[in-house]
Amino acid sequence: METVGPGHLAYIPGSGLYSAALAEFYNRAVNRYGGLASVAPALAALEESVIGWMARDVFGPQGSGGSMATFSATVAARHRRLGEDLAGGTVYTTAFAHHSVAKAANLASIRSAHIRTVPHTSDLRMDPDVVAAMIPADRAAGLRPFLLVATAGTTDTGTIDPLPQLAELARREDLWFYIDAAYGGFFRLTARGQERLTGIEQAYSITLDPYKTLFMPFGTGALVVRDIAALTPRTRAPAATSRT
Repeated sequence: METVGPGHLAYIPGSGLYSAALAEFYNRAVNRYGGLASVAPALAALEESVIGWMARDVFGPQGSGGSMATFSATVAARHRRLGEDLAGGTVYTTAFAHHSVAKAANLASIRSAHIRTVPHTSDLRMDPDVVAAMIPADRAAGLRPFLLVATAGTTDTGTIDPLPQLAELARREDLWFYIDAAYGGFFRLTARGQERLTGIEQAYSITLDPYKTLFMPFGTGALVVRDIAALTPRTRAPAATSRT
């Protein structure tokens, strides 16, 4: 069945924009490498301007700028919160998070036993009270909580975790707050989406998939971070921080 047919019920839509098809055709025809501004200045400037729009107009002025996006965010959090010593590093997510969250943590050398699945409430959202109890308990047991992963529009159910409460918890416990908004993040462009996604602007990093909500070609993903310097690995462990 064609994806443009009214009976197509797939949860991830195919690209239906003519302009996106033309851009993809042009990209493949000129075959330019866009990883360096020196060899493709116009393409690099275009990409930077789009990422800047995502950061400023979608998630507020503090930002800068898929599965690879999730991995990049996890590694950034690991460097900022654990330094070079990864022992005991612990991640918190839910059963409804995308499978790339656990995979990214494993690829970032986090043990599977330290990827904690937080119970959810009856409306299928992460329970903030439960995770608030799990973090100090894990810390008392010798683990090192460093990453709290929330979801803004799960692929399975479309639910949004309680972002404001989780953001406050992450700030209080000094955890990196990462939001997987690949499926629902761009709904913030609508009035109802802004209301439903309140708190997303408090994340340290956010994953977005333009190929979903914006109907771009498949595989187009983005990572928005609060501090772009976090994407540069550091050779020394961060200084100890105190919590009140």
